[in-house]
Amino acid sequence: MSRLHPRGMVGAVLTGKTKHSVRNANIRYADDPEICPVRAWTAYRTRLVAEHGPLRAVFGDAGVRRHRPLGPQHRRHGPGR
Repeated sequence: MSRLHPRGMVGAVLTGKTKHSVRNANIRYADDPEICPVRAWTAYRTRLVAEHGPLRAVFGDAGVRRHRPLGPQHRRHGPGR
């Protein structure tokens, strides 16, 4: 999860295989707006909310949405089994 801060943003970075091994990374605004990671992330999130709504824009671990069941084409044994 990332949080905006007046000097940039703080993002959680996994450093191991478990969710107990997480470190916060401080990412500052870049001097050049064209290559600023904070401005790029903010623009991405703004567009995501505009296109898909606030509930669809919330994502968990690595962007995987776990609230939607898999359709029949993604089930291991096919539909009805």
